[in-house]
Amino acid sequence: MGSGKLDHYTTRVHGLYDFYGNPKPSAKVFKDLFCPIEISGLNRNTEGKIAITVVGSSGLPSFTLKNYKVYWSGDEAGYKNGLLFNLPDMLPGKLIDVFFENKYNNKGTITIENTRGSVIYQKIIESTSVY
Repeated sequence: MGSGKLDHYTTRVHGLYDFYGNPKPSAKVFKDLFCPIEISGLNRNTEGKIAITVVGSSGLPSFTLKNYKVYWSGDEAGYKNGLLFNLPDMLPGKLIDVFFENKYNNKGTITIENTRGSVIYQKIIESTSVY
């Protein structure tokens, strides 16, 4: 675990990336754990819209989120071609319900971008409950 070979010296590589900068299997798990935003619910309302509950993390990290974007799309790679919702400024612990048209038959990819345009959260999810 953590060992690599560099010429004839053994190297110990700790952390989420290996000696060559490639992510280790645990990198994705830690990225999800330390995301400043949480998705606490996904439902379908009676009008046929997808309702996603977004929460500003109150654990670590927790800070005010500004200019974050939520995308609802049919696949992970082409998420920018999906539906976009610009989140208002969010304090830690604040809940916001985001509504999207149900274009993908209750199953789609939710992607969240931070202010710099980096993907901080991306999951394929399916809505099964109606409220």
